[in-house]
Amino acid sequence: MLFLMLVFFSNLYLNSATDPEYYVILYGGQANQGFVQFINGSDSHFLCYDGWDERDAAVVCRMLGYTSDGVAAVLNITTFFTEEMWSYQFDCVGNETSLRSCPVVEVNVTECANQGASGVICSNNPIPDDFFLLSFGTSIARLDRSYESLTLIQTDSTRKIIAIDYDPIEQSVIWTDVNLKQIAKCNLNGGQKTIIFQSGSDSVMDGLAVDSWSRLIFYTDTGYDEIGVINADTFIRTVLVSSSLEEPRKIVFDPYTREIFWTDWGANATIERAKYDGSDREVIVNTGLIWPNSLILDGDILYWCDASLDKIERIYRNGTGRTEIYSSGLAHCFDFLLLDGYFYCNDWGLLNIVKLSMDRNETSPYGPGLGRRYGIAHYRKGGMYFN
Repeated sequence: MLFLMLVFFSNLYLNSATDPEYYVILYGGQANQGFVQFINGSDSHFLCYDGWDERDAAVVCRMLGYTSDGVAAVLNITTFFTEEMWSYQFDCVGNETSLRSCPVVEVNVTECANQGASGVICSNNPIPDDFFLLSFGTSIARLDRSYESLTLIQTDSTRKIIAIDYDPIEQSVIWTDVNLKQIAKCNLNGGQKTIIFQSGSDSVMDGLAVDSWSRLIFYTDTGYDEIGVINADTFIRTVLVSSSLEEPRKIVFDPYTREIFWTDWGANATIERAKYDGSDREVIVNTGLIWPNSLILDGDILYWCDASLDKIERIYRNGTGRTEIYSSGLAHCFDFLLLDGYFYCNDWGLLNIVKLSMDRNETSPYGPGLGRRYGIAHYRKGGMYFN
């Protein structure tokens, strides 16, 4: 009877309305497998392998946007420091949507640290269908939109990743690496890395946009002061604009009108547009700008964030109706996007992604706080393939 009482009282629920959110990060050689890091508010821990099983792994995989079919609970034999291990272990039924719903059992952290940490193998089929892609400089992560948990896609073969996008036709992640001077791609699980374009020593390719319909990859290069396009299938490259550019950065496109739009944060900062072949170039905004880092095209409206003025503004693509949306809540917006009435911003001055409502009534952190991020992209099955 005493044993049963001890078991009963050691199975605790650590979730309440005031508890911080739970997130997981998956580290491994492939995006769908590795060891689990658990984030509880501002604290992060590894999880003890003692008692870890497929039921717990199923919940973790679900939080990462995978299905719970065919999951495996695995042991990572790396020895961890005692202070890195969580003093509890989850005891899930297996049908929970989040670890937050699972009871926990106390564990001996010293024994756990010597054993190793809990890991999972998730099924990568079907692929997740609603997610963000984030670049962290030396790594790329996929963030599940429902549970705001992450799995790393690329870590070992990158140096400084800035811009990032997704090709849903090939199911490929595409990025620029300004240290390796490359545009490269891999599949969503991190494999089949391919160099699309190797540039020269002065190259700094800060901007990238993939028109998957037309099979075109647009990029900006602030080192060579040019805007170019690469065929996504043949890798043939064409320079579109190479004059009167200072610091071109963000680039977006309209596949219907076949126009590109970009920001230039040089001494004479501008927002401009041109046709897909570089013709009919036109300045849209050339006043009241300092560092227009990022740009969004939503129908006939362009939105941009200025990292020096800490503002979000909008204007119609014909140059009329300029309006300030936000002048507070940001510290250094590097990249952002618009999704379902909210801006999601990678801000260098804040640990979390910033979520801002278009109606200016709501600003909140989104996802775990993970330090400096660069590019951000989003994909949802059945959604539009351009920002």
